[in-house]
Amino acid sequence: MKRPARYRAKTRTYNAWTALKGRCFNPRNKAFKHYGGRGIKVCVRWMSYFNFYDDMGPVPRGFSIERVDVNGDYCPENCKWIPRREQPLNLRTTRKFTFQGESLPLSVWSKRLGVPKSALKARFQKGIPARRALDPNFKRLPSPIAARRRKNRWCLRGHLYDMAVFHPDGRLKFRYCLACKKADDRAYYLRNKGLFAA
Repeated sequence: MKRPARYRAKTRTYNAWTALKGRCFNPRNKAFKHYGGRGIKVCVRWMSYFNFYDDMGPVPRGFSIERVDVNGDYCPENCKWIPRREQPLNLRTTRKFTFQGESLPLSVWSKRLGVPKSALKARFQKGIPARRALDPNFKRLPSPIAARRRKNRWCLRGHLYDMAVFHPDGRLKFRYCLACKKADDRAYYLRNKGLFAA
């Protein structure tokens, strides 16, 4: 009896089926240590390609098989087709961040919040907790160094410094107020007009 076209070997679906079996049962497979070596198996029903095809259907272009529970077996209840670009999001090594009861990788939070991934990563590197770092209304608290620099931005007469150089810890190293210099020069000239006239 001739097999229907959808059951023929060397299709993308057939290759996906043989690949998952190789990961679980072939010790020479490069990925065996991450699958069969950890005790992950293929259910008895899926030892037949016909049953696998009936349960999963044909693999869409650009998709691959995904286990919902990364520690679970290959079985109908634990597998689905997902885009290949989303495959790395469910790895055991992928770090997830929990906010409002939902745990997702940083790249997903970045797309959901509309914030660059680098900005979110910088928040966590600074020790900001997830409840603040992933808040859509996140506002950065002013650092003591930044507050000290803002405090030293104006001179004693209320002029904005034309030049100010600070130490790394925020202490003022050098400042220059052109308005004050002009006023001091004029006062000095008025006090000593006789010297200049001579």
